[in-house]
Amino acid sequence: MSEKKLGKRLLTWVLVLVMMLSLLPVSALANWDERAGGPGGGGNPSTDPNSPEVEFWCTNATVSVSGYGTGTALSTLLSNKKSLYFAEEAALQSGTINLSNTDKGTGRFWKAVVQNNSNKQTGNAGDDKTAVGTQITAISRDAQGYTYVTTAGQEEHFESSETLVLYYKQAFASEPNYGVVYGTDWGYSARRDESPLKVTYAIRLENTTTDLDTKDY
Repeated sequence: MSEKKLGKRLLTWVLVLVMMLSLLPVSALANWDERAGGPGGGGNPSTDPNSPEVEFWCTNATVSVSGYGTGTALSTLLSNKKSLYFAEEAALQSGTINLSNTDKGTGRFWKAVVQNNSNKQTGNAGDDKTAVGTQITAISRDAQGYTYVTTAGQEEHFESSETLVLYYKQAFASEPNYGVVYGTDWGYSARRDESPLKVTYAIRLENTTTDLDTKDY
């Protein structure tokens, strides 16, 4: 008899547990699913208030990237995926540099940097933060939040005071298979005499985005 009573008690507790789980708010489950990179992931700042911001710059000139504009949320970049490697993300490899209201340039992805909001890239005249922050190679999302991988291979969690900045360089001419000519990393300059005089020649591995060697001129 004691075994039957024990079995009934266990069954009762299982049923109670199932009922408790079924009463959990849908929003709570959805939030966990998004932060874990599940099917509900990849929202925007309104659906994921903890998502860090992402901005696109060519030094102090904004860059418009197709599908993202001049900035977006990290959760949007990670839409429907748990991790992203910048060198392999085709949608981020190029953009339009907003040199002025009428002048545009072609931008090629240069590097991804995590910067503190207190010392972040801006559009102010002469503002150059390209050497500020931690350069990273990849980002990911899990149940604990958002993580980035540094060029040294270290994993770090995004802080609420940090922004992901993707830098681009202006490209004047490009042969997609073998070589590319980059302009200076500077964006709009009132003098407008730096970009034509400062270029970088790069030897590129065929059919890849990997530069084997570069030389400034």
